[in-house]
Amino acid sequence: MGQTNHLSYVAEVASNMVGFGSGYPFNTLNRGMQIRFETKLAEKIKFLAAAEMYSGHKSLGPASAQAQAGIPDLHAQLKFGDASTLFGGVTVGYKFFKPRNTDGDKNSISTTISAFDISIFAKAVIGKGYSVKLWGIYGENLSMFNMLGGYGKIAYTGPDPLDFDYTNLRTLSAWAEFETPSYNNFNFGLFYGYQKNCGTNEKLDTSTYGLNYLYFSDQKLEWFSRVSPRITYSLSKKLIFGLEYNLTFAKWSKSVDANMKPLASFDVNHNNRLEFMAKLNF
Repeated sequence: MGQTNHLSYVAEVASNMVGFGSGYPFNTLNRGMQIRFETKLAEKIKFLAAAEMYSGHKSLGPASAQAQAGIPDLHAQLKFGDASTLFGGVTVGYKFFKPRNTDGDKNSISTTISAFDISIFAKAVIGKGYSVKLWGIYGENLSMFNMLGGYGKIAYTGPDPLDFDYTNLRTLSAWAEFETPSYNNFNFGLFYGYQKNCGTNEKLDTSTYGLNYLYFSDQKLEWFSRVSPRITYSLSKKLIFGLEYNLTFAKWSKSVDANMKPLASFDVNHNNRLEFMAKLNF
């Protein structure tokens, strides 16, 4: 029990990017107070489970929505193999939110919205130390992981009920990385990440009233990706230098429909970034 990374973050398969630690924002970034259970099912099979209450990384929407639901973030994970040779696994989970306790007239509200996610991960070490890492997640409302996400009030064909429902934004995020062993204290790596807005299942209420209950960011961002080659040099075990080039692509919508899917789009845009790192371990 204590504060640590969310269960969907797998240390054995974390990226070694110079910038954007561990592959963020294509990899999950979330730390919080949690109770965690771990057991060994077989020689190379582990089962983990965690119940987390968000602290520094919360979902979009009312900050108290998880506490008002009274149910923690629940995730379970299976890990297979040995991270030094061949390793993989899967993580599944549910989150729960209650955006309102009462309406504007102080009527009691009971609606709770839930959101699922599933992620898979794998790592292979080949030959004299060449490594390949793969990680991906698909789910509803991944905003607490600092990814595209959120939720909003659904549209009704007739009058709104007092206790209306919500629908989640679905998101796909994945990345892959290749890294070489050390050659004369030099290491080379290549990272690729991709994240996509997959829209909502139900139509959103975009009326003046409904806009008060739409909790999203970057609503017109269709997808973005990044290619990042890098080189690091270890002057000693304590002093490491790194240089990384980031080429990022993004596609934005000119307009979206009631499911947050594009109706018209701008051309793909891109930018360039060069990052230098000097790290002293002590």
